[in-house]
Amino acid sequence: ITLVLILSALLISYRPIITSDGRCLFDFDTFAYRYRWFNDVDILPLYPWENRQFSRASSIEFSRVIDNQQELWFRTHPDFPPIEGRVFNRDTKTWHTLDLSDHTERFFDSVVNFTADKSGQVWGVASRQITINGRTRHKAVLVRYDEEQDRFIVIAEPEDGDFENSSRYSISNAKILTDSLERVWMIFSIASSHLFYVYDPKSQEFKKLPEHNGFSYPRVTISDTGEVYISTVLFDNALLYQNPSQPAFARYSAETEQWVDVDLPEGFQPVEGNIGFDARGRLHIGTSAWRGIDNRWHITDNVAMFDEDTYPNIELKFVSSDGRLWFTRRQIDMSGTGWYNPDTLEGCMFTTFTPLSIIEDHNQYLWMVVDGSIYRLNLNAPW
Repeated sequence: ITLVLILSALLISYRPIITSDGRCLFDFDTFAYRYRWFNDVDILPLYPWENRQFSRASSIEFSRVIDNQQELWFRTHPDFPPIEGRVFNRDTKTWHTLDLSDHTERFFDSVVNFTADKSGQVWGVASRQITINGRTRHKAVLVRYDEEQDRFIVIAEPEDGDFENSSRYSISNAKILTDSLERVWMIFSIASSHLFYVYDPKSQEFKKLPEHNGFSYPRVTISDTGEVYISTVLFDNALLYQNPSQPAFARYSAETEQWVDVDLPEGFQPVEGNIGFDARGRLHIGTSAWRGIDNRWHITDNVAMFDEDTYPNIELKFVSSDGRLWFTRRQIDMSGTGWYNPDTLEGCMFTTFTPLSIIEDHNQYLWMVVDGSIYRLNLNAPW
């Protein structure tokens, strides 16, 4: 037994974790398009990022202010159940563990994701185990956090038949979004079908949108006016895949209640990556292109720019209020996080870590969890 333990210890390779004297490791162009970094060392976020506190959570979901006190809501990774939620009160410096299971009514098994609307109300997606045609399946239900009871309660749920081919993974990766109209959106994928549900707290109407089919997990964003955009292209081995019967980049039309094509520049193909709106109302497709409020597109790169038959796995993680786009890059030998300002054309990579989420609070501070620690950045501080 002793010999086995010694041999096991020798086989384990730990990469050193260091910080750097500089604020940037690479400029953004190198990070996004030509970066080749074999991770012999892990470099933590650089100044002006501040390491605030250790956290057991994997990601930070949102910040809200309740009774003049700021709360930061965290959760563990959804792919490693059971999922745990924790809330940190920045004013009292205390932690509170969330009960994500329904021990009272037994209406659901566990909350898998949550977010807050502009009023601070917390909404979530919970998983419930059901039986369809003798087979065990997992169903998504919409839940809301009850402040007085300190637990999540069921608000609405889809029909069981929508989940005939679902799995735990389908529900654990569900998205929960809110828009400026304070509607709540529940989005998830089952096989190649992307399901959308919207709940209006004012009318208490719970509605299913037409399904959208695509090859990859949907990248979804919602504009300030409540318009839903989706991208479902998949880039692999220098080939671009999409379902020919469905638009690869589409907008949901409330007038026709159908998914409609978003007009793109001639010859341009949207590549795989997140989409999002910035504070000026511009719609960004990863690092590929952006559309201004005048509906004119501006292309920043395309598939043809890349060699070696590979396209870097760049994901638009967050758009901050100062106009900067925050990207992560997850590949075996080239991972990291960087930012880009489309107005000044400046940007850089500042860490080799890739946080699961980046959020912004009401004081224009960015927050993320890296290597088990909570990091904060003042957007108004000089870079």
